[in-house]
Amino acid sequence: MTKATVLSAINELPKDFSLDQLIERLMIIEKIDAAVAEVNNGEFYTHTDVKKLVSSIN
Repeated sequence: MTKATVLSAINELPKDFSLDQLIERLMIIEKIDAAVAEVNNGEFYTHTDVKKLVSSIN
């Protein structure tokens, strides 16, 4: 996460906010960034892949 991302998150919050609100927002941004990186690296299953996996278990 970059300083610019943190500052942007702070700027999007209301004038009065709690530290918990900021931490929650930053955690969400971090999780989304991680998920996007996984998709960009091909580390995901398509719906069809999951259906095949589930059907092979049964």
